[in-house]
Amino acid sequence: MSKLSAKKENLDPDFLGENLDKLFAYIDKVRMEVAALNQGEKESDRFQAMSKQLDGILEATTDASDKIMSAVEKNNAAIEKLQALVSDDKQSAVIEEIIDGQNEIFEACAFQDLTGQRVTQLSKSVEYVEERVASLHELWGKDELDKIELEPEKELTEDEKLLNGPQAKAEALNQADIDAMFD
Repeated sequence: MSKLSAKKENLDPDFLGENLDKLFAYIDKVRMEVAALNQGEKESDRFQAMSKQLDGILEATTDASDKIMSAVEKNNAAIEKLQALVSDDKQSAVIEEIIDGQNEIFEACAFQDLTGQRVTQLSKSVEYVEERVASLHELWGKDELDKIELEPEKELTEDEKLLNGPQAKAEALNQADIDAMFD
């Protein structure tokens, strides 16, 4: 008797039936989720929105890091000028403490590199999920997914409608455009 046939004999039909029911229920749940993505906005629009948000994170952290480093460089230049004017040892020691603090700030700006790496990993994950969803979409077919009746989406409160984060620079109005609205 082979190992396969021995395993088949030991399988309980009730156990198999119960697990098949669970598997079919899970597949149906996945189908409903894919159908929900299909309703309303296109899922590619949602994935593009996620990608834009991740790009916005990268842009904002890069800008913040650049501004911090620029300010530290300006402060260091001013500190060097001040140190040249000071002859008192106690004052020079305080200036050295300030320089040490400035260097710590500069070193802390390494967060931007780590953030960039992690956001890039997230972007790749979003792309992977988008590809998998597109595959499921293709597998079930748009017509079949459109037939599925879904619960209506929850209406957002006024506060929830505002929770879409800051605009990306490319989409944001400049100050002149904002001022023109009030004219």
